Amino acid sequence: MNIGVKASILIPERDNGGNTFPPKLWEELGNRFRETFGGFTSTGGNIGEWVDPNDGRVYSDRTFTYYVSLTSWRQVTDFIEVAQWVRTQYRQEAVLIEIAGLIEVLG
Repeated sequence: MNIGVKASILIPERDNGGNTFPPKLWEELGNRFRETFGGFTSTGGNIGEWVDPNDGRVYSDRTFTYYVSLTSWRQVTDFIEVAQWVRTQYRQEAVLIEIAGLIEVLG
């Protein structure tokens, strides 16, 4: 029996300095999702804020949500690896992921 475990990640449209990300980076992200999980769905226009617990600074951003379907619980590790890549390549202090309804902020 094949299962489908829903996993998602929020990725901002811009870095913390307000700079947009190059199209090539978005292409590479799509390639990673296609190669690792067979595809993805994305939605945009999400607006969010979070407070840095170290200095109280409030960050506001618009984000895209990327969804993938994991075909096995064994793919959770692959999804976390992609999330860590996103955190590094998109210059984020942290990224929010959700797997099967469980949320974690990877920082």
